[in-house]
Amino acid sequence: MQRDVLADAAPFEDSQAPPKAGLTPREAAMNKEEETVLWRALEQVPEAYRVPLILYYREGQSVERVGHALGLSADAVRQRLSRGRRMLKREVAGFVEQSLERTRPGKDFTLGVLAVLPKLASFGAAAPGKAGAPAARSGGLRSLLGVKQAVAAGGAAFAVIVLAAAFYLYASRPDMSKLASASSHHLILASEPVMEPAQDRFNDSPSEEASLSPLPADEAPTVATEPQQTTGKPRVIHFPEDRFLGTLSVQTRPMSRRYRLGPNYDWFDEWEYLGPAQGDVTVPADMPVRLSVARTALRDLSPLSELGPYDLSGVYISYPRSSGQGSGEAILRHLRGLTGLRILYLCNVDAAGHSLGFLENFRELEELQIVAGYFDNSSLRYIERLESLQALLLTGGFVTDAALAGLGKLQLLRELQITADNIAGPGLTELDSIKFLKLDGAMYGDEALRYLKEMDSLRSLTLFGSTFQLSDKGLAHLSSLVNLEELRLVHMRTITDAGIVHLLPLRSLKLLDLHNNPVTDRGLAHIATMQSLEDLTLPYTGITDAGLACVAELEGLRRLRARGNCPADPTEAGAFTDRGLVYLSRLKNLEELVISSGIGITDMGLEYLAKLPNLRRLTLMANGLTENGLAALATSTSLRRLQVNGPITISGISRLNALRDLEFLRAGPAVVQDYSGLNLAALTKLENLSISCHGEGLRDEDLACLANLTRLKWLQGIGGSALSDRGMAHIEKLTALERLNIRGDLITDKGLSYLANMRAMNHLSVQGNITDRGLRHLENLDALRNLKIDSPYPFSRATIERLFRELPCLNTFNGESIGYGSGPLPPTDDE
Repeated sequence: MQRDVLADAAPFEDSQAPPKAGLTPREAAMNKEEETVLWRALEQVPEAYRVPLILYYREGQSVERVGHALGLSADAVRQRLSRGRRMLKREVAGFVEQSLERTRPGKDFTLGVLAVLPKLASFGAAAPGKAGAPAARSGGLRSLLGVKQAVAAGGAAFAVIVLAAAFYLYASRPDMSKLASASSHHLILASEPVMEPAQDRFNDSPSEEASLSPLPADEAPTVATEPQQTTGKPRVIHFPEDRFLGTLSVQTRPMSRRYRLGPNYDWFDEWEYLGPAQGDVTVPADMPVRLSVARTALRDLSPLSELGPYDLSGVYISYPRSSGQGSGEAILRHLRGLTGLRILYLCNVDAAGHSLGFLENFRELEELQIVAGYFDNSSLRYIERLESLQALLLTGGFVTDAALAGLGKLQLLRELQITADNIAGPGLTELDSIKFLKLDGAMYGDEALRYLKEMDSLRSLTLFGSTFQLSDKGLAHLSSLVNLEELRLVHMRTITDAGIVHLLPLRSLKLLDLHNNPVTDRGLAHIATMQSLEDLTLPYTGITDAGLACVAELEGLRRLRARGNCPADPTEAGAFTDRGLVYLSRLKNLEELVISSGIGITDMGLEYLAKLPNLRRLTLMANGLTENGLAALATSTSLRRLQVNGPITISGISRLNALRDLEFLRAGPAVVQDYSGLNLAALTKLENLSISCHGEGLRDEDLACLANLTRLKWLQGIGGSALSDRGMAHIEKLTALERLNIRGDLITDKGLSYLANMRAMNHLSVQGNITDRGLRHLENLDALRNLKIDSPYPFSRATIERLFRELPCLNTFNGESIGYGSGPLPPTDDE
């Protein structure tokens, strides 16, 4: 039985602090009225938030002691304190507002409030309280509402008006008519500041967004003079205590990609979840921090202007499409003080005109991405002043070649990805420092490639899209790029075997991507002579075992993607057979292989693949596999990531338990349940797991082996008709999970309770018998962005509104996008 943590606490009305010596009856009456207002408001706050407030402020317990008493983490206590204070403020404000409407205060009240306002200037000079110390016992209402010694002018005005209003309500009562003419002196006494935890910082009033012409001189950002030094010690970032701004991640390992804008074939990048951006956040020593701004914070980003220049390394802002494009001016004016920022990502944001002028002094910005937004020539004129910029991605704008040429001033710019339908190509000739270039647009074609011949620095080139008007003849313009190392020709349906001949002079080429192009085995015969190749992606169709024989001539090949097509008819052989795998077994340097076929690939072919000494990643989709083939793969000493699809069984998957260093495993979507019991308990390094069964699916006992796989970040495809809450209990300790997709006919609200501590979760999909009560268990998942709950029971409007309030990062719910104006919503009667 859970103990009552408030059992020993004195009743609120009986636990008043001893009156100060010399208090007049008027002052004592004011204090009493203040407590009455507070108690009425507290009664309306849900118990989950009321209890931490009382323990922290009335009982004087620390955050740690409150957490211990309630069985919560320190972060959860801070979150509940912050939300509780917000609820309390709403209740007090509503109570005062209703009362003022009834009583219509006269000039005495107005004069009293005006007399208090001059004293606000002196608040800022008060010495701050000790960090983390509970609030002083006197002034319960002021303490809980967040009035501090170092209060900002707006917050102080709110607090004083509330206190003055409380005094007026008291003074206007018939039995206190003699006190109705109280002088402003006593109102000033009532506004005396109280001690508060130093980390509590409030900013409840959203700033008004003024429209901008060219950036005014007085709005210009301050240039940072000192870069952040590595100290080898943890540091603290001070976010508002009462505002949830988003989620934080820290960079724990170096970037694995060669280029910032290049494709990332790793399922997990170098960033790991740290926690919510709220209150004081401790950052591990010398780790860069990235902020992903929450949906609910988009309406007022002014708290970002209070951060230090080097507090954040990256900021990611994405506006929901359902809300229209975000205003670049309204956003970036609040970022202008973050002059030490290195990465800025803006999605669905209008960055045209003078918006980017706020970034003019971002001397250390290295990467800027404006995705699916809007930009124009004016945008580029500001971008060309970002002297440290190394990578630039722009999609969805309208610029001219002349404006594009202006980027040539950026001597450090190495990567550019731009989508624009009105660029013909001349502007590219001025970009003589670019190494990575990705182009997509209707006006690009053979003539545009003519301008690339002068880009001697180019090392990686991607031409993307079926609208790109490129032919075999146009590829001839690339033959002079002798330093080119990567070439991606994606969705180019007009490139044939004849065009491949023009690529033969590219003796430095290491990567060639022919994704969805009509190149055949004949074209691969030309490619076989390009011995510099290390990475090759083949077209979906037109390639057979004969083509793989040509590929096997590339002795230095490390990565091969031969996706082909897995025939719908399970009796078809498919494009590749075991013979093709025999050819590929000659590639002793091969590290990654993706291959798809029909029944032509069998267990025998897998025996050849298992002998490849350096094969680390294997994606195999074939209809001729059995558990014996998986047993052969289990003998590999190098495999780290495995994706397999075919008529395999649970016992076959359990054979993979011998791959102790496996980090990624995906099996399905047609795994057969043979009731042998899944066993993957030895795969303790696993970070990503997906097992999709047909028919009955997985059972509760199959999930038992997952309990110790504490490194898991993604768990998907898990489901079965017999899966219940008992199976959910097996994954309760997997608190590193970021994505979970699970279904079970017997999963209930109790099953969701096992997910309550998965604070890193950002994508969650659950199918079961879930009700309104079950959704309450998800309210602490601060990082949750996408949520899908498939249940036969409808959810009430009040429950959904509450969910939106409690999950400010939530972008989609049951497939529908949530606009940034969706919350917070007023509490409903049933809360």
